[in-house]
Amino acid sequence: MDPFSREWIEDQIRETLIEEFELNEEDLVSADTQLFDDLDLDSLDLIDLWVALEKRFSVRLHELNLGKVENTITLGEFYDLVESCIRDQGH
Repeated sequence: MDPFSREWIEDQIRETLIEEFELNEEDLVSADTQLFDDLDLDSLDLIDLWVALEKRFSVRLHELNLGKVENTITLGEFYDLVESCIRDQGH
């Protein structure tokens, strides 16, 4: 799998969610899964996730993008946001 391909980015995010928040892989199958309601994450968890992804991807995911996250954000929307941040940095 190509580093920084969409599929690779999604896999890395899922792995991070599993490792950091002890989620089950089955909970992360649907792009329609909501981070807050379905996965029981809160705003502090989101910051922890953001920092963990910065380390995993070795890129700076600007904090301003966290402001785009709403309580109803889905995994698919979060994948889009992270991918956009990474692409903005030339990957």
